[in-house]
Amino acid sequence: MESSASPSMRTISPPHSSSAAPSRNRMAALDGLRFLAAMFVLTFHYLGNSSSNWGRDLGKVFPSAHHTASYGFLGVEFFFLISGFVICMSSWGRGLGSFFASRASRLYPAYWAAVVLTTLMYMVKPAAGTAAKPSAFLMNLTMLHFSFGVPNVDGVYWTLWLELRFYLLFALVVWRGVTYRRVVAFCLLWTAASVLIPSFNNPILHGIVQEDYSPYFIAGIAMYLMHRYRPSPLLWAIVGTQWVLAQYQVGSRVVEGTRQTGAHLTWWGGTVLVTVFFLAVLAVSLGWLDWAHWRWLTFLGSLTYPLYLVHEAFGLELITVYHGRVAPWALVGLATAGSLVLATLIRTFVEKPVTPRLRRAMERSFQEVRLHEPPLRKAPASPAVTTATAAATPDPVVAVVAQASEPVGHL
Repeated sequence: MESSASPSMRTISPPHSSSAAPSRNRMAALDGLRFLAAMFVLTFHYLGNSSSNWGRDLGKVFPSAHHTASYGFLGVEFFFLISGFVICMSSWGRGLGSFFASRASRLYPAYWAAVVLTTLMYMVKPAAGTAAKPSAFLMNLTMLHFSFGVPNVDGVYWTLWLELRFYLLFALVVWRGVTYRRVVAFCLLWTAASVLIPSFNNPILHGIVQEDYSPYFIAGIAMYLMHRYRPSPLLWAIVGTQWVLAQYQVGSRVVEGTRQTGAHLTWWGGTVLVTVFFLAVLAVSLGWLDWAHWRWLTFLGSLTYPLYLVHEAFGLELITVYHGRVAPWALVGLATAGSLVLATLIRTFVEKPVTPRLRRAMERSFQEVRLHEPPLRKAPASPAVTTATAAATPDPVVAVVAQASEPVGHL
């Protein structure tokens, strides 16, 4: 049975009970980590992987920063680690319809705005990138285009397909009802699948299990259980196992990073950074960052998603246009500031007004599905049967017609 223990009881509540929801302080710290992850990716794109936009080797443009910035691609892994924590937290106590409404309303408004803005930019100045065909543009709006091999309007969208598949997997838990035991079972089963699937070499199973990135999602989920309940040997074992799997996976990631950036990246460097990511989210889950409750962290966290969506297309276009005319570091600052301004505009004029309306509309729709049928629209009165005639005529057929014209409310 679920209990209503106070936050102060978090460290002594038994594994089968529930403690209070996460505090605002904890969310502020988590928001700060999300923004930091976005800045890792932004730094990678601006200083590590954009030689063609700068017109020459980035090792010469930023001789002291290029090598370090080239590790910024691992900010994606940081995002996935935080995502596991947040999705488990936000799904607790929700039904399946509410879960999908929450996720869709969170992902799509800013994404739609980014797809439209990026496409318009490429149409105005095709040199900035490859303008999407109308059919590809429409498919991109669904966020389901990855499955059909349709090119991304912007390269950063590839991570969203991984997120969507993670949501679909975790929806199995939400469908049954999110509890401590079910979430632990989910973590264990997903870990087992991630270990076994590579030996089958099956692309379908690989696409479902996502063993290349599952350690981060699973570890984030287990860390949220540590936060909501208490650390236990089992949860420590889950997190530790995911760290071992992650440090192995990072080896192939740094090889790819070296190929993309030209910098000599090492397994040691990638592993140290991934370990820092694990420790940072662990610090949040164990309450060590409860003191970080500044509002500006929450504000920066609210900009993370739109910033991630627009920074590459918008920022690299500025770099392409102004490199050679503006000092490199000043241009990086200009591209970063411009991307933050654009993210703020999307947050203010798209996400804030659209997200709650979309969520409420979807929740109502799922509620009608749960009740099997939506309420009937009121039918117009038949000219042959007026209210007075219906009242004066005891004919059962007329009575049925009159009754059918009345709206049917929710049960």
